[in-house]
Amino acid sequence: MLDNKKLLILLVTVALVGVLSLFLYSSTIKPTEMAISGIDEGMVGKMVKTSGTVTYARTLGDGSLSLMLTEMLADSGIRVYIPSRVSEDLTGVIITPGVEIEVVGEVELYADEVEISVTSAEGVTVLSGSVSPDYELWQVLESVEVLEHMNLTTEGIAYDVDVIESSGNLIGTSFVITSRHQNASYSLDCMYFDADLSPAIEDGDLVKVTGVLEFYMNKGCWQLILNDIEVED
Repeated sequence: MLDNKKLLILLVTVALVGVLSLFLYSSTIKPTEMAISGIDEGMVGKMVKTSGTVTYARTLGDGSLSLMLTEMLADSGIRVYIPSRVSEDLTGVIITPGVEIEVVGEVELYADEVEISVTSAEGVTVLSGSVSPDYELWQVLESVEVLEHMNLTTEGIAYDVDVIESSGNLIGTSFVITSRHQNASYSLDCMYFDADLSPAIEDGDLVKVTGVLEFYMNKGCWQLILNDIEVED
């Protein structure tokens, strides 16, 4: 039978081995910090930490969240899934398009697409509040899939200003903005609901517009749903 001294040494040794094992285990699951553009299928099963701007946010039926996190300068995005057991612990955290966040989670492959699955509420950090970033019109139209559902600001020359009514009721004002970049012409449909803008703008005016970029299925084109407009001198 072991005497007290040997038993104490054995217990201390076991404890040290346990602590060392936990340390080694925790070091193996420490998230790798990297840019969104560097996350691919080769990272599946690994923990990562990354940050970007939320360009899409949707709450699913079970309370979970589906986001698109975008690295704006690299024109690269990745889907982020926050299960309901995690989202319900995000007390006071409001995630909407335009918010810049940092996430920590496991890289997974869902429906043949790489996504990050957040495993705890501590894995979501809001870095800055919602903003309406400014873009040149050509940048918007060459990055529509990344910027979809996002509130943004751009400018161009207004044409085809049209006040739309239905059965005598005002629907809103539609027009097209255009601009040129490197000898190419770019144009984008704009719609401002519940307002007659004809007294304020006319064809040929330079306008600065802010709104949410959406795909207008009926017309088969991209459209900016406006919430602000400024006629520039």
